[in-house]
Amino acid sequence: DADPEHLAVAEENLQKRVACRVKFLAMDAAALEFPTESFDVVLNRHAPAHPAEVARVLKPGGTFITQQVGARNTANICTLFGCGPGGLYADDTGQEIAEWANEFRSMGLVVRVRAEYDVPYFFCDVESLVFWLKAIPMPEDFDITRHWSQVDEIIATTQTLRGFATNEHRELLVVQKT
Repeated sequence: DADPEHLAVAEENLQKRVACRVKFLAMDAAALEFPTESFDVVLNRHAPAHPAEVARVLKPGGTFITQQVGARNTANICTLFGCGPGGLYADDTGQEIAEWANEFRSMGLVVRVRAEYDVPYFFCDVESLVFWLKAIPMPEDFDITRHWSQVDEIIATTQTLRGFATNEHRELLVVQKT
């Protein structure tokens, strides 16, 4: 990870029984500090990837797996704020995954899976919804006072027995180096 704070959290959550086999390092995904053909598997979740670097560090037969936030993420909430699908992900139209797949193919790797899915997602209460809106933030300048009308509309239009309903849109890419 490039963020030392993320690494600190990972270290805190590391289970002692696997600590001898796990190491966390801060580095740029565009310039991985590992020898060529070092890994059988490279995993990536909701983070930038650089296909040429991934291909370089994968061993022959190795697999790259990534899951990314899709363009339709939390679409009903984004619409209320006037932002594109996915709020800050508005520029992510799924082309990133498509571009990565094409780049991997051009380097001779095989795309084993390219898929996307939507699943229901619920905020249990107003506090959770507002916490999430601030954390994302969506919109980028979210302020509870200034955006209360949108929050009120979310409450009024998405409430179910399970909470306030939206969706999570995810894209999956699995590539193998032959």
